[in-house]
Amino acid sequence: MGGTLRLQIPPGLAAFPLRDATGVREAWAGVVRRWVLLLLMLQVGAFAFLFAGVHGWVVRLDHPVSMDFVSFYAAGLLADQGHAAAAYDRTAHFAAEQAVLSPGIGYQFFLYPPPFLLVCSVLARLPWALSFAVFEAATLLGCLLVLRAVLALPWRQCLPGLLAFPAVPWVLLLGQNSFMTAGLFGLALLLVDRRPVLAGLLVAGCLLYTSPSPRDRQKS
Repeated sequence: MGGTLRLQIPPGLAAFPLRDATGVREAWAGVVRRWVLLLLMLQVGAFAFLFAGVHGWVVRLDHPVSMDFVSFYAAGLLADQGHAAAAYDRTAHFAAEQAVLSPGIGYQFFLYPPPFLLVCSVLARLPWALSFAVFEAATLLGCLLVLRAVLALPWRQCLPGLLAFPAVPWVLLLGQNSFMTAGLFGLALLLVDRRPVLAGLLVAGCLLYTSPSPRDRQKS
């Protein structure tokens, strides 16, 4: 049993040159980059089309279109005016939303826990369009920074893929808080081994602005 095991390559297989593993990875990386860039361009086109659609530039709309962020902004306005509890009064909150956008818009509920009003009140101190842009840009940038750290990749390798994710244009268009949620959970993931208490606080922080499900909204 002390002999040497010898492996022989079949003659037919020996005719094919062995590829360098680095070259294979680079070739696949190039293919992935091209597909990611294509998806990113499609996402930009989809965002432009949806943006034009919600403003009535594609077809005429029967009524003005609302968006999620107006719920935050209207609640913040009420809180700044000293009527924080009115954010949970559907009539008062809807009136504030219509004052921000336009009469006849669809109602966007505000069923977030009271601590989120602190964030909303700060946002409401800016003009509507600027507040919307600041909120989305800040939360998107924070999310990208965290995700880059999770992936441990250079910007040039991960940024196109992250921006090409299909949910990105929807969040940007509607003004949702998804970027903030992803950033907080991602940062908690990074810190859970080294700073477990801080990671737990970040996860708990998400509960401060987590909205009930759509089914719960209908019951309220």
